[in-house]
Amino acid sequence: MTFIKKPLLWLEIISKYQATHSAGPNFAFELLIRRLEADKDRIQNLDLSSLVFLMVAAEPVRQKTLKRFIELTTPLGLSQKGRVCCGYVRPEDTDIDIRIVDPDTCEELHV
Repeated sequence: MTFIKKPLLWLEIISKYQATHSAGPNFAFELLIRRLEADKDRIQNLDLSSLVFLMVAAEPVRQKTLKRFIELTTPLGLSQKGRVCCGYVRPEDTDIDIRIVDPDTCEELHV
C-alpha cells in the first residue's frame, strides 16, 4: 500500500541508496509517470544515474508507458547506457524443481 500512496518513494530510495537494479509491473511505471508529471519540484533532486538495469515485468508492458517514463527520467540521470528491459512471465509457464541431494555425491535422496 505504501507504493500506491507514495510511488515516488521507489525513485527516492533508488536515488538515496544508488541502487543499480530494479523492477516493477507496468502499472507501477504508470503511477510513477503521474507523480513525476505532478510533482516536478519534488523530483529535481532525484539522481537515477546509478541504475544500470530496470525491468518492466509481471504484466503486459505498454510501449507508451515505457517511452514516457524514459522521457521523464532521462533528465534525472537515467542513462542511455542503462538498460530498460521488458519481461512478461505468466506464473503458470514457470516450473520449479526442488530436490534433496547428498552434498558429497549430488545424488538425489528419497525421503
